[in-house]
Amino acid sequence: MRKRKKKIDVFEKEKEILEQTKEIAISAEKGNIEKPELTKHYSTLKEDFSRLLEETSLITSVSDRLQNKLNRANEKITNQNVQLQETIDMLTKARIGRKATTLVLILAIILFILSEAIIEPQIDGYVGNNFWFGLGFKGIIALMLKPIESLIERMMINRTVKQRERELKKLEE
Repeated sequence: MRKRKKKIDVFEKEKEILEQTKEIAISAEKGNIEKPELTKHYSTLKEDFSRLLEETSLITSVSDRLQNKLNRANEKITNQNVQLQETIDMLTKARIGRKATTLVLILAIILFILSEAIIEPQIDGYVGNNFWFGLGFKGIIALMLKPIESLIERMMINRTVKQRERELKKLEE
């Protein structure tokens, strides 16, 4: 079983002074206290209040400075997080671009092999041995590679963004 620590009251002394002041005020209303004693208590209360005001002012000043430092540190952290996220995004896009280029290169090799082995003999059978037609057909295939690469890259980026959004939702829960 854990023992509970007694909660420290920072303003214990000030509460005691307030209670004494209340008692003196009640005694003064009843007429149970003489003017010199009341003046003495008033003077003590004035000194205590002056000390409390000075301490409060000092604490507030220190607190304000610490809050400003904390705000600057939080702003710096936020800026660094933004820069870090931008760097991560750039690296992710570069990685995805590299993957898309690799996939398109593999596709180009497959299309080249298909073109040379299957499609070109078929075209030669219909058109004859027309060099320009075969070259044009291969050119069309080559021109299609860049849009295919862009499409693959966009699909991979969208998939990564959706995956990141799902991860962020899980973290928020």
